[in-house]
Amino acid sequence: MKLSKIVFLLISAIFIFTSFHLAYDYVQEVSAKVPTKGGTIVEGVLGKLNYLPYTSTNSTDEFYQRLLFSACVRSKPNGTGTIAFEDDICEVTTNDYKNYFVRINKKLAWLDNKPFTLDDVEFTYQTILKENIWKIPTLNVYGKTEITKQDNALKVTFPKQSVDNILFFTNSILPKHVLEDQTMEFYLKTFAKQPIYISCAILDLVKSHNNNYIFDVTECSQYYPKILQVKSFADETESVTYLQNKDTIVDFIATDVGKGEVFSSIKPYFQDQSIPTNTLYTLFFNINTVGEGLRKALTNQLSQLNYDNLIHNNQNIFSLQNNDTGIILKNIISNQSVISGSSAGTLNVAFPFLPKNIWIFGKNKFKEYYLDEQRDKYLVEFKFDAKYDKITISANWSPEYTPDTYDVENNSCGYNFSVQYKNIQKWVNNYIVYWYLDGVKNKLLSMKVHYGVKPQTSTLNTKKTNYTIIYLDEPNSQKIVNNLKQYFTDQGIDNFITRTYYNSIQEFEGKLSSKGYDMALLPLELGLKSDLSALFSDNILLNPSQYTNDRVSQLLQKYTNGNKSNIDEIMSIYKKMYSFVVIGSLTQNLYINAEYKDKIKPDEMTSRTFRTVLINSLKTYETLILSNETIFDRNNFSSFMQSKF
Repeated sequence: MKLSKIVFLLISAIFIFTSFHLAYDYVQEVSAKVPTKGGTIVEGVLGKLNYLPYTSTNSTDEFYQRLLFSACVRSKPNGTGTIAFEDDICEVTTNDYKNYFVRINKKLAWLDNKPFTLDDVEFTYQTILKENIWKIPTLNVYGKTEITKQDNALKVTFPKQSVDNILFFTNSILPKHVLEDQTMEFYLKTFAKQPIYISCAILDLVKSHNNNYIFDVTECSQYYPKILQVKSFADETESVTYLQNKDTIVDFIATDVGKGEVFSSIKPYFQDQSIPTNTLYTLFFNINTVGEGLRKALTNQLSQLNYDNLIHNNQNIFSLQNNDTGIILKNIISNQSVISGSSAGTLNVAFPFLPKNIWIFGKNKFKEYYLDEQRDKYLVEFKFDAKYDKITISANWSPEYTPDTYDVENNSCGYNFSVQYKNIQKWVNNYIVYWYLDGVKNKLLSMKVHYGVKPQTSTLNTKKTNYTIIYLDEPNSQKIVNNLKQYFTDQGIDNFITRTYYNSIQEFEGKLSSKGYDMALLPLELGLKSDLSALFSDNILLNPSQYTNDRVSQLLQKYTNGNKSNIDEIMSIYKKMYSFVVIGSLTQNLYINAEYKDKIKPDEMTSRTFRTVLINSLKTYETLILSNETIFDRNNFSSFMQSKF
């Protein structure tokens, strides 16, 4: 009797437990779940975090800069591989994509409780960006933007009509009442210790220190964690030592893809994932010295090489998949004549387009350029390799002009070529740049600029016996060039190739400006929208080949992963010149704490979006929404029971 009672109680307990367990599973399965605030996400970074806008442009720093300092327009990934834009702390409107109007549409205050006004926007756009009072090189592109105040709006006019002008308004707004008339040194040292910003996020200065930064994002609706923490490491060795501990608090860390061996010891605790960046490694051809046949052959073959996961090349439209297996490079290069000239776009054989930056190394140099007649106030920055007391410029044998833009500390000087200023005229112009030091005068540069002269085409029949590849002395370029050397060796043409690297970015860009190369390997950062039209721009530092085509640029500005129309027309024009070959886009390694590996969605990530995607998927808490209609729905219950039995 006693045994049967025990059995009965045991069976009853199992039934009740099973019933409760099934009921719990059922409620969990059919009820809606919504994310709620909670948890801390910790990112590891190499080096110090630069959270002040305009001090760094790498994707890590930019994410935290935009977290603290709001902009008039906010960018966000839309899940299709493209970027969408929406008004944030301003209202931005346009009817023609050339003239934009900015209005304040919210009552906001800075962290020190001073009101946010249109004056702050004007100060940022006019003083920081256009006038570039802090001489930040990346801001030089805004020199021709016009900003005027009209009643309760700010009018911003761009030199050219483009839908991409919206990117200007994603620049962070800085407080006029704190930074007006202040130096860059004040910004970097004093302002950094107590930054004043407008944001839902708060930098906790009490808990933060040199290698640890705490961002409270409780009030930010787009982020579900409560705290974002950045833990910085001096170098790879320090970070690996820390991350080898299985109890590490770091949730993820992004590193250079070439550092895989260094980080191999943390793989038991971290899942590695390679993600694409917006940096394209591109081999540009000097179309004055590398003939069409060789450009075509190299383009068709190099676009398909495997670079050991350094880069990926399956998402760029210029990574060709039509390799001509009948091409024998040795025969082509051995019989190569330098043949230049094309009507497919704008090509200047006699002299390159006047670059925005001209480096002068040494003294008594000579350069020759072309500038089209449609431009006025064309700003060029001369850069020198030494400091002088004074710089003067003579235009067309006129008296010397002393630019007040000469910066002794940065060895640079701005000069506007302008019909209005009467320092340039149609046809050939002669300029001399002089330096003065300790009362001594000497000639730095003699320069000819052909203004409004129709670009020439010619056929040069000289044989090329040696081709030079120039590149930067940095790990990714070195690895690509080493792979190219092996490829050229396999093809039997390496004895025709000379490789020259540059430690200085200034010297490298100076070489690009002078066209003193046959091929140039260049890492191009294409920015937020991955605008491929930069490959056909008239900026010699973005397009050393200097082959431009307005139609291609127009089509590329409309091209996105979500809108791939007109590819046939783009490629048809491109294949008439083959002025460059895209080796591929740089990848970045992302190491994510292994316990989160099931939440990784690599197809949704790029170097500029993975933080937004990742942060909201790692430690997000979910709340059940109980609904009688859902729980007591006959179909829901029937489907659940069928799945269990």
